[in-house]
Amino acid sequence: MQMWRLLNKIRPFGNDERGAIVVEFAIMLPFLILLVSGMTEVGRAYWQAIAVQKGVRAGALFAARADTPLSVIDQQRAVNLVRTGSVDGSGDLLVSGFGKSGASIDVATVGTFTVGTQDLPIIRVTAQVPFDPLFPNLFQFTGFGSHIITVSHEQAYVGD
Repeated sequence: MQMWRLLNKIRPFGNDERGAIVVEFAIMLPFLILLVSGMTEVGRAYWQAIAVQKGVRAGALFAARADTPLSVIDQQRAVNLVRTGSVDGSGDLLVSGFGKSGASIDVATVGTFTVGTQDLPIIRVTAQVPFDPLFPNLFQFTGFGSHIITVSHEQAYVGD
């Protein structure tokens, strides 16, 4: 007899679906957070790669307008331009990965380009920058390791 009373009290909850959406949301929330965090990291990586690319292009164009062969001072100015966006290096880093170990910038003359009878040197600027994630352990959690952004730009000498 007591069993029937207990079943009669529980039976109305079997048809009640008012809390079902909360339970479904609680189950899906970790996956949604992981998805949004992953999209944020991919967007940040894309932004950092574009910033490095723009800096490398600016450094190559600066070096292509400097006297050739490149002096140590002009090479350092090109490196400063890639890292900070200013030739004196006084600005903030374009990408925070430039401040990490493993970041490198190389400015070199790699060959010549012939225009008519004149051989023009080709300047190559290459930057390798560690990706600086917003959530440092997210890539390790998902099975990816650390990432290095590598960008290179070649520019023929254009002179003053």
